[in-house]
Amino acid sequence: MFVGLFLSLLNVGLVAVPIGGAVGTLAGIDYYRRINGEEPLWYGSGDDDGAGGGSGNGYGDGDGDGGSGGNYTSGGNYTWPGNEPNATTVKGGVTVAEYCQQYVTVNISTTTGQNYTLNPNQWGWTQSDGGGLCMNVTSFNNETYATNTTAPQWSATWQYDAGSSDQPVHAYPNIMINGGVLPVKLSKVEMMRLDVQWAYLDAGVAVVGTVPVTSTKTTSTSTATKAATTKATTATTEAATTGVATTTPVAAVDSSVSTASTAAVAATTKVAARSVNDVTFSANVAVDMFFDADADLAGLTANATYEVMVWLAQFGEYTDPIGISDGIVASQVVDGVNFTLYTGTNDKEQHVLTWIAETAAPSFNGSILPLITGLSSLGVTDYPTSTDYMGYFAFGSEAYYSVDEVTFDVERLSMDIW
Repeated sequence: MFVGLFLSLLNVGLVAVPIGGAVGTLAGIDYYRRINGEEPLWYGSGDDDGAGGGSGNGYGDGDGDGGSGGNYTSGGNYTWPGNEPNATTVKGGVTVAEYCQQYVTVNISTTTGQNYTLNPNQWGWTQSDGGGLCMNVTSFNNETYATNTTAPQWSATWQYDAGSSDQPVHAYPNIMINGGVLPVKLSKVEMMRLDVQWAYLDAGVAVVGTVPVTSTKTTSTSTATKAATTKATTATTEAATTGVATTTPVAAVDSSVSTASTAAVAATTKVAARSVNDVTFSANVAVDMFFDADADLAGLTANATYEVMVWLAQFGEYTDPIGISDGIVASQVVDGVNFTLYTGTNDKEQHVLTWIAETAAPSFNGSILPLITGLSSLGVTDYPTSTDYMGYFAFGSEAYYSVDEVTFDVERLSMDIW
């Protein structure tokens, strides 16, 4: 099992090939530097983009979600461990590693099947802001998982003070598909399956989901890794040593579509119904995707024409999507979950389409492809078409604000595009 930091001068050269002139070149270099843990080219400028910031957000930008936060007071109870060496524990064929850097690439390789890359991705935060985030990743040393698309278990524990209204998001800890699957032309995609079970915990108590957390307080690295290792070895030793890689059948998908007839007033009611508001933190749980007619631009979140997000949950009052003031555009049911669509344009002139689950979905197993291919029948004016390429696909949580330490725990995850 190889879990570590990967930096290749050759890849930097490939990413930095001029696309659309000097701006595209610099954006490519900056993107690569950020996701590989290096200092960004335009660190702190407020205008640059990064690896899957969500809703058109980027490193230092964070304006895409339209949050109106800033009304909370600081919890003041979090001490970020800082950019210390990664804490790693190996036991029984399982490796548990903790990453507290602002940006760092964690590459997960498998003997067969899907490869993944994880990143704490604290793009809208600096140490002087207070708070922080640590990511725990549990991987198998034999590089073999339950299926050929199974991802490692991981979690992110964080606490941030409220950001400004134009930059409410501090981080997007995430796992993205890697290993040559992307970019892919949308017309060639037959399935875009997401099989996930997750939970959000506040002070160790599940707010949504019932999964036990894979890590403890990130202020104590040794305690966190010990707890995660104990859980991982007892729950996954058998899977780690079997060497079996099989394909999981895809669940049936209900892709019924209905165009919403409500406007902004009705949309406000919908928001109140779907958002988990009785919590002391603001965040979402989301799949983030980027599309463009150019295969290279589709993988650059600063340059891609379209961003499509699928939110499985929305916590707190300040997690509104782009286009919230225009109301619900449409609704669609996938895997028994009713999603509502919001659309708009961010400050980079990217078209952002956000599907949000009416109620939190801590367990989901189905193809989200209909949420993309069905856009043509919903009266949307700007959306990815069959001739566009998808260049980025990630799953994680946008972290806005929390009074206390909260943990986003991903117990089960498989992402499969074919």
